[in-house]
This record gives sequence, structure tokens and C-alpha cells, in this order.
Amino acid sequence: MITLFRRIRQKLIDSGSITKYLLYAIGEILLVVIGILIALQVNNWNENRKLSDERVKLIQSIESDFETNRTRLTQTVDFYDEMNQALTRFQRLSDSDNLQLQKDSLQYYASFAFEHMEIEPAMSAYHTAVSSGKLDMLNNNELVELFTEFLAKFADFKLHMDISGNIVYSGSIWEIRRELGTIHQICCSLDPQMECYIPDRYKLAEDEMIDLLVSPEVCPALENMHWVQRNKLKSLRDMQSITDRVLSEIEALQLDQE
Repeated sequence: MITLFRRIRQKLIDSGSITKYLLYAIGEILLVVIGILIALQVNNWNENRKLSDERVKLIQSIESDFETNRTRLTQTVDFYDEMNQALTRFQRLSDSDNLQLQKDSLQYYASFAFEHMEIEPAMSAYHTAVSSGKLDMLNNNELVELFTEFLAKFADFKLHMDISGNIVYSGSIWEIRRELGTIHQICCSLDPQMECYIPDRYKLAEDEMIDLLVSPEVCPALENMHWVQRNKLKSLRDMQSITDRVLSEIEALQLDQE
């Protein structure tokens, strides 16, 4: 092709026609410019296609993470919902006129104050996108705000996990443990296979157990734990709601790509 152009150029020079030569030169320049523009367009197309593929993969990864979060949250919410109902039941039974009949139930429901369940959200796609600077690739401010809300609610859940631990190990529950010698008399009725050794010197008679469960020391301590567990449940339900909104936004993005 280059050889052909050289021959044409040489013939025009030999012919002595300046006009024809200039027209040829302009045409050759135009061909070069058009070639460059086509090459740039192809390169832009390839880059856009690459970015589009990366965006699709990011959206799919986020969707997978939040489908996992939906499953984990369902299990954890069910757990804390049961706990919340049990502690509410304890409070109502502790006001019964016949506590002797309620002794086993009181002890059973009180045990829920000492239960907990961790949750670790699946956020690897989000964190990878943030660290690589690719989160803007989503081009969706609503999603970015939802991620921030989700992490804030998880931080709130973790805060109340720490608070419940502090109550048990250094707060009102610890004060009861220190006074009784062991808290196992209250907290081991949910798992019969759990080894809960209670020294004879600390064992309580039935009447003493009832008095303990409804005492001004134990009832407020359990109510304190109840408030913390309720706050955990609220955070988890908020995370559930945000998860549903994230997946709804993801679905809308996928429909736009089709």
C-alpha cells in the first residue's frame, strides 16, 4: 500500500501538475486522519467494553454478597426475636401471683439474657471496590449511601454486642455473679449438654431460686440485658431493610443493562 502511494505521488510530481499533487496530498492526509480516528474509536470501544464488563462483574459480586447477607440476617434476626420474646415473657411471669408454679419457666426465660449470636456481613465486593477506586463505576449514589447506612447499622450492632459483654463481665450481671459465687444457676437451662458445675456451697433451694429471679438485683439486671438485646434486634432489622433496598437497586441496574 505504501509503495502504491509512492508511485502515485511520483507520477504527479513528474507530471508537473501542482493542483493534482496538492489534491492528492490533501487526500492522503485525510486518509491518515480517518485511519487515526478509526483506531481511536476502536480503542475507545474496547476500553468502554472492558469497563462495562468490570461493572457487570462488580454488580454481580455485590448482589452475591447481599444475597448472603439476607440469609445470615434472617437467621440472626430470628434468634434475637426469640430472645426478645423470651425476656418479655420473663418480665410478665415475674409479676405472677403464683411464682412457685412459674419457677422452671422463670429460670428458662431468664437464660436467654446470656445468649448471643454473632454476624459477619459479606462485604468483600464493596471493600474491594473502595480500595481499588472502582466504586464510582456503579454510577449510583443511592447504592453508595445504602452501603454507608448498612455499615453504620452493623457498627451499632457491634457496639451493643460490646455493651452486653461489659454487662456480663464487669457490670450488673458480674455483680450478681460475685454475690452468688456463680451465675450458672440462672444461665444454663437452655443447653442441657453444657457443663455447668455449681459448687454445693452456692446451690440454692427452690424457694431461694424464685426469690433470686424476682429480686430487685436480678430483675433490673435482666431488664438491662433485655434493652441491649432489643437494640441489637433493631439494628439487625434495619440491616435487613437496607439489604432489601440494595438488592432492589441492583435489580434495577441489571435491567438497565439489558
